[in-house]
Amino acid sequence: MSLAAFVPTNTQKARNTAVAAFKRMLEEEKVSLEFVEASILLDASGKRLAATMDRFGFYLATNEGKKGKLARNTATAYHRNVKLWLFDKYPHLRVPTELILLKQGKTLDKHCMKRVVNKAPPCIKEDLQSLVRYVYSTARVHTDYQDAALACLMWHCFGRSSDLGYIQKQHVSVSADGTFYLRLLRVKTSE
Repeated sequence: MSLAAFVPTNTQKARNTAVAAFKRMLEEEKVSLEFVEASILLDASGKRLAATMDRFGFYLATNEGKKGKLARNTATAYHRNVKLWLFDKYPHLRVPTELILLKQGKTLDKHCMKRVVNKAPPCIKEDLQSLVRYVYSTARVHTDYQDAALACLMWHCFGRSSDLGYIQKQHVSVSADGTFYLRLLRVKTSE
């Protein structure tokens, strides 16, 4: 029995899926896996491993799947799993290439973060009207009407449901007399 028997099933499936994507990339490039393995094995500096992983990262960033471009988490997970798979096969190349491949993974992550993939569509007035109408029709106490006002205010301030992730509990409060307070902070993000 080896330590591989203790690896969780989900981890094994994720690695197998990533390796299958790597093999698909090699098929599209018309390169055999045996040739890549032999060339990586003969290069003690690790430059061929780094070049192969760089090409795989480019493939992940530009490849169109069944549902469009890969999501950021999927692309970075595939890159990381193939990197670890290759490190398991060639442990002597881990030290010379680990920092290079880490930088490639960060570059892939930054590129995929800037893409518009699976983002929530902006809220339109009809969506807001149906939400407020539902809250009004099911209102039982005065706090339900506060919820409707809060929905209108948040829609006006943010516009997208995904932007609500920036609100934290300490920024929202209701005073003893029922006045609603929302502290807005201006945040400058860097690209």
